[in-house]
Amino acid sequence: MKYLKTILPILIAVFLLSCGKEDDPAPDASLSKNTVVWTQEKPPTLNLYKISQWTDSLFIGAYTKNGMMSLEIAFKGTGTYKLPATGFALYYKLNEDGSIKSNYILNREDASSEVVVTAYNTETNMVKGTFQIALKKVPYNSDPSDQEEIQITKGVFEGIITKK
Repeated sequence: MKYLKTILPILIAVFLLSCGKEDDPAPDASLSKNTVVWTQEKPPTLNLYKISQWTDSLFIGAYTKNGMMSLEIAFKGTGTYKLPATGFALYYKLNEDGSIKSNYILNREDASSEVVVTAYNTETNMVKGTFQIALKKVPYNSDPSDQEEIQITKGVFEGIITKK
């Protein structure tokens, strides 16, 4: 009984100390999200491909000083095109010499990616719109710790479509 009286206060103290507020887990350093506001450096490349008699594919090549975006959607005129359901996206970060520094693919788990075609004139082939895209870095050499994510916002495109 004397043994129980000695150990009981110690067990209660340990229990009370272990029931305190738990520390928040440390953020995962291998995953970082960056927001990039798109600033167009030169006119976009706009190509319309006839996939079948019912389907057209609009390719949008957009460029900044340090990057290049490729978007493709199943095009049906003005409207909102949610990705990945209606298309895909690729992004390349570039070195100063124009070589590819790293590449990114559409993050299929993020539902925020979209291309919005705000105007399309079928007679002049003039098109304009906006885009926002969630991307994740393609790891080099199968390095799973290299999981950077980028959110491209405020992307714009405007120009005349070249039919291919």
